[in-house]
This record gives sequence, structure tokens and C-alpha cells, in this order.
Amino acid sequence: MRYIVSTYGTHPALYRFRGRPLLYVYDSYRIADTAWADYLSRAGAHSVRGTANDVFAVGLLVEESHKGHVLQSGFDGTSGPGSAVLSRCPVALSCSAVL
Repeated sequence: MRYIVSTYGTHPALYRFRGRPLLYVYDSYRIADTAWADYLSRAGAHSVRGTANDVFAVGLLVEESHKGHVLQSGFDGTSGPGSAVLSRCPVALSCSAVL
């Protein structure tokens, strides 16, 4: 995340959502929620939250079994067929709404 923001953060082609670069993570559930939380939660040891490298991170929610993973990971939003069933995540996005 830091590399993407520091390298491409000012490029006009990098989509911004709510003032932050939007990063969509495909198959985000393949990486442990604790690893994501290390970067995406304010308390994480490598947190990007509140820094110049902060992003609007969107995780993939395919199945209901992924709900806990997304919530524990610290993603700002979800995308995928399961997004409608997740009410505690701040934003549920569809690809068409983002693009």
C-alpha cells in the first residue's frame, strides 16, 4: 500500500474515493485477517490509517463465511456477491459503482 500510494498517489489515473486512493484487493480472504488488520486497523503495528499512505481498502466478499474475515481485517468496504449481507462494514460497493 505504501509503495502504491507513494509511487502513484498523485497520478490522475489513480481513483480516489472519499479523498483517499481506492485499492480493491481481489481474493483478500486468502490472506489472514490478522495480517490485513496489521495494516488496516489504527492499532496495527504497520497501520497506514491516518498517515499519508492511508487508502480506502475494498476487500472481496464472496461467501457469508468471509464476513468475519472482512470485519476483522479492517477493510473500508466490500465488493462481490456477498456484500449486501454485510451490514457492519462501512461501505458495500459494486464494481459498477466504483468504476
